Amino acid sequence: TDAGATAAGRIGEVVSVQVIARPHEDLGTILKTKSPKTSN
Repeated sequence: TDAGATAAGRIGEVVSVQVIARPHEDLGTILKTKSPKTSN
């Protein structure tokens, strides 16, 4: 979280940082992640 806040602070103002200590196992189905692009 510190690295993310530092990186975000380079382009704007960081107002809040939160940590999900023990995320629920279904969290992955709710939050979509970008799949890596593959070149063929």
